[in-house]
Amino acid sequence: MSAKSVPESPSCSSREAAELLGVVERTVLLYIERAELAAHRKGRRWLIARASVEKHPAYLARHKAAATPAAPAAQPTFDPSAPTPTQMPPKRPRGEWTFRNIRVLTELAALASRTMQALTGLPNVPSRAIDLAIHSAQEAARHGAAGFHAFVKSDKLRLYGRAREFAAMTAASLWILADLAADRGEGLRLMAAEYERTSPSLGSLMRNAGVGHA
Repeated sequence: MSAKSVPESPSCSSREAAELLGVVERTVLLYIERAELAAHRKGRRWLIARASVEKHPAYLARHKAAATPAAPAAQPTFDPSAPTPTQMPPKRPRGEWTFRNIRVLTELAALASRTMQALTGLPNVPSRAIDLAIHSAQEAARHGAAGFHAFVKSDKLRLYGRAREFAAMTAASLWILADLAADRGEGLRLMAAEYERTSPSLGSLMRNAGVGHA
């Protein structure tokens, strides 16, 4: 994980930075990885320069909103053409999105584990091809999990998109390996088809990334 060099200055932990920015701690780690926050490791902990936190757009936007006085509430006006409350469509329960996302990402993680087991000791196949398939499977699961925990919508979209790309790469690798490993070919083809079926599910998570905190 890359990070900017940090001069001697007041610093804070990743948890404290998350509270200041109004995001979850995992999103802070993503900011560090993208060099948006100046930080350095001390043992197993990240120490983040307080000045870089206070200059971050998320911090500025949050504190600007808090400092802006609330506008006076507009007086309600009666519009006979407006739909009544009973005519409004029901709001989809937040929990429905949450449980569906957990199911999709749990299946993706389980599929990555099964992929590693299926490719272990695969005979007559170049090790580089096996390593590529395993790496793609692991990255698909990792980016999916990171997208689930990300708080910012743009981060969720980017991470879910990467998860879908790695899932597609894994499927392509498995189709090739299935042709090279005759004794396990059928099982690898079935697994490749499962990865291809994850694409619509991950696309659905991307479309609904802005609904609550998925």
